[in-house]
Amino acid sequence: MNKAICGWSVDGITTFQSGFPVILTAQPTILSSDFGGRHTAPNYVSGCAKSVSDSALSKTLSGYTWFNTICFTQPGSYSFGNEPAVDPDLRQQDVANWDFALFKQTAISDRFELQFRAEFFNLFNRVQFGYPSLLCCNTISAVTAVRLNSQGAA
Repeated sequence: MNKAICGWSVDGITTFQSGFPVILTAQPTILSSDFGGRHTAPNYVSGCAKSVSDSALSKTLSGYTWFNTICFTQPGSYSFGNEPAVDPDLRQQDVANWDFALFKQTAISDRFELQFRAEFFNLFNRVQFGYPSLLCCNTISAVTAVRLNSQGAA
């Protein structure tokens, strides 16, 4: 009875992390492509609410609502755009990951032990989406799409 009840151990790693800021880019303009200027950022439409309140899963299923795409337009030919290189208000999905392990050590003799081990990675099977890609600002001066095309590492 002692061998069945004693010797159990549990272990776990829990990771909570807020999402990284979203980096927005636009199609190159004459300044950035012909004159070697910095990357081209989109223009932010003043007063527009960038964030949307959907969950990350519904954002993926709809494919176009990671953030409010009508808030961004293609800058003019001789402009770099007014959006910062990294937007402090828009974030990727947060990380919430639980890894869990259960062990049982049982002595068979003085020299030998038997170990039972069960390990569970991403215990609650929470999907971790990759970085949202912004296909921004085609010639019609509108954001084309925001998609989550991959899963990231937890």
